Amino acid sequence: IRQREAMGSFNKKESDEKRKQEVTRLSTMGKANMQRENSSASYGASRPVEGGSVRVTTVDSMNPDAEVDFGDHAAEAEEEDGEDDSGSSPSRAATAASDASDVQGEVIRLSSERPLNKRSDAPNRHEKSPSPPPKPQAPGTQKPVEELLWHVSDTYVKPIMMNNRIEKIAEPKFNPEEVPFPCHSLQAFSKFEQPDQEKFLTQVYKTIGGHNKLIDKYNSLMYFQTLCCDQDTANAFVNSPLMTLFVKMVQNPNHPPHLKVQLCMSMGLLIRHATYIDPSLLNCGIVDAFVNLLQDQSTKDRKVKRRCTACLGELLFYIATQENKSTWHVQPHMIQAVVDCLKGEDEITKHYATKTIENITGHSDPEYGLKFCKKDTLTALINIFVSQSKNEHLKTAAISAVCRLCRIQPACLMWVIDLLPPHTLAKLVSSSNQRSIQSCINLLNLFLAQVVAYYLSTPEEQPSFLFSHLDLLGVGQNPNPDAADAHTRVFHHCLLAPIEIQKIEKSLTTEGGQSVAQALVLALEQCNAIVRGKVILSVVMISFLGLQHLLQCCDNKLCVILERQLGKDRDPYMLMCLQIFLNLIRVVTGSTMSTLALDLESNAQRTIPKLSIENISVVVHALTTTCLRGSAVSTAMIEWLARCLGAIEKVSFSSQDETKRMMFAICEALSQDASLLKQYPQQVVQFLLPALSDLLVSPNGDTRFLCLKLFIDILVHFITDKEFYKANSPSGFSHTIDTLLN
Repeated sequence: IRQREAMGSFNKKESDEKRKQEVTRLSTMGKANMQRENSSASYGASRPVEGGSVRVTTVDSMNPDAEVDFGDHAAEAEEEDGEDDSGSSPSRAATAASDASDVQGEVIRLSSERPLNKRSDAPNRHEKSPSPPPKPQAPGTQKPVEELLWHVSDTYVKPIMMNNRIEKIAEPKFNPEEVPFPCHSLQAFSKFEQPDQEKFLTQVYKTIGGHNKLIDKYNSLMYFQTLCCDQDTANAFVNSPLMTLFVKMVQNPNHPPHLKVQLCMSMGLLIRHATYIDPSLLNCGIVDAFVNLLQDQSTKDRKVKRRCTACLGELLFYIATQENKSTWHVQPHMIQAVVDCLKGEDEITKHYATKTIENITGHSDPEYGLKFCKKDTLTALINIFVSQSKNEHLKTAAISAVCRLCRIQPACLMWVIDLLPPHTLAKLVSSSNQRSIQSCINLLNLFLAQVVAYYLSTPEEQPSFLFSHLDLLGVGQNPNPDAADAHTRVFHHCLLAPIEIQKIEKSLTTEGGQSVAQALVLALEQCNAIVRGKVILSVVMISFLGLQHLLQCCDNKLCVILERQLGKDRDPYMLMCLQIFLNLIRVVTGSTMSTLALDLESNAQRTIPKLSIENISVVVHALTTTCLRGSAVSTAMIEWLARCLGAIEKVSFSSQDETKRMMFAICEALSQDASLLKQYPQQVVQFLLPALSDLLVSPNGDTRFLCLKLFIDILVHFITDKEFYKANSPSGFSHTIDTLLN
């Protein structure tokens, strides 16, 4: 027995030790993958390629919901490279004769001035950027909705080349012994004087383009890529004869695919990291070289097409960010080459093309983005998004590109509505990731904005009284000059036909078991602060199309979720969106109570419209929610409430009991908030309390009991506060209370 116990203890210790080793191994790989992911998060990020190894340090994740990848992808990428190159390993046969004709006498000359930061008006190249702090606003004011429809995160861009979310590519590995020149590190090369740099690059140039073995060229290119990830060196290399040589070699049909892959890799890295590219680069036929490789049916190697697509995408994106467009000429066939890649079979190639469109359409200048605003582009992107692909990053990029295309050209919505109507977007909200949900909500908001714009142009058809309160949307306000672009003025022009507007409105109702209102509330509960802000804007706009939509949101626990989340949210964007919703609640409450009071006081009125009952339900939801109550209550609202109580039993109608119950629910919510009551003491004592006391003689016993309870609950807040009440006062507020008690 003792021996058995000893063996068991030994096995347990051994098992625990193995588990610790496994956890350590997984932790190391997880950190390495996070670091690799961060290294490709923005333009200008360098890859850790010193000695072909990855140095693992502590990596912090700002997103607690982020998925950590524990796979050994470097090994996977190496294995994939080995598989693809197995049939065409670097040969020692002389296949470089056609490249060497102009090389032997060539000497590399670098410009004495290397312009930095010339990528003018470049979009934000970081995955996460803080929202700009809101400017101080006067009480009661708000930013226009059309300025809040878009957040800075809607235009984030990521690199196209070497983006680990698209393709995990192994770090460049080479054999220094097979490179015919000294392999200096990037740090050492950057310390060279210019003549020494030129001499060294001339050696690189002659090795790659001269009469050398293919294995030497291959190793030299792999080494060269370790120098391409720095802005200074990239600026120098991309504007040197090396790029012309690479373009010439990549078009040589005699070169094997794996060499073309490395040529494209080198060009793509230079374009990605360069901050200045001379427009004369186009004269060497670089774009046509990429386009021809993509369209060449004889190019069977998928890696060649992947790298060509990435290179073409990086170059087009660079061109799109330039202020001086006259020096860059993008022909239609270049745009079509990217669009054609969306329709291929290889998902990685499609991802590179999708990311290209997403980046270009995210730039502040829409000139080049408009070139992609075509039906076949949108159709291809939507087909990618709704496909059965398991690549969530690809699908997210596709719906983001669709959203950005519709932003810069709202007329594109006419092609989107049949493929992604609002009820389909509602279904996708519950099954997509955060970024996809954000794009879906953006598309939904564009649909809603078009419907609102339609009714603004046809006043006789407006579906709700809210169109008389356009200040809620900021329509008519002077636009912010920084946001006065044509594609931000969404409420000023309806670009859809009436039949398309009808399709949108019909699609807002329940279909397939989940309505748009339900999907909005679900997104509000599950998503981050930015998406929550956009959802609130959706609720505001959908309310303009009928308060039944707002009531449906409230019935699906909108107010409960807001009350739970508001204490946590400190995001400036979310708070600005919330201010618009609070203003909406104020308008809805005041208008509903005034309409109901006038209906009840009318001697000819014998029935209350069902719509008015629905509107009162919205008011009850608002008053019974702590965070909304302050916005719902006003001086006029209390006076209208008192008039409703005074007239509720003077007329008889079918929904009288239900209406009375909701009136008492509103009064009970007020009675529980002493600080709110004390903001309106005169209105409460002069109007609300007398109306409740008048109902104490009602023939209905339940009514008398409720009114007496409410009367006491409200009054006790004042008579127990010495600042408001002093007994036996001859005049003023205290005298009014004494009169009520007597």
